[in-house]
Amino acid sequence: MKKLILLSLVAFMPTQQTNAQKTPYVALDIIKIKNGLWEEALFFFENNWKVYREDAIKQGIISSYQLLINRADSVSNNIILITQYPDSLAYVKSEENFRPILKKLRPNGPIHLNEKQRKDFMEIVVFNGYKVWIDDKEKRK
Repeated sequence: MKKLILLSLVAFMPTQQTNAQKTPYVALDIIKIKNGLWEEALFFFENNWKVYREDAIKQGIISSYQLLINRADSVSNNIILITQYPDSLAYVKSEENFRPILKKLRPNGPIHLNEKQRKDFMEIVVFNGYKVWIDDKEKRK
């Protein structure tokens, strides 16, 4: 009987680890636009950040992405970048996974508008990774 319980536990453990790794993760960046350089920032994200993520979706590296713009509030002037990864492993390996995409799509580095570099038009105010909480209603029954 003890062997049967032990065998059941051993068989169950890999399933639990796999399920734990399949919890989506999100990277969230809050970007402060500097010096009123909205056009340069939007150009940068449209022609670099978005392009990289479209390719990453095709390769299964990420699940989705969003770019949220808040221009109305002159105090915050924020862009929020959200990238969702299928699991924690993909999130942890994001730099490694994105490196070939950047090299393939922009071998000479990102493109810019009006020769303004990232440091001229943006500042990353917040960068965090988040485990996505999924409400499993079935478990509560």
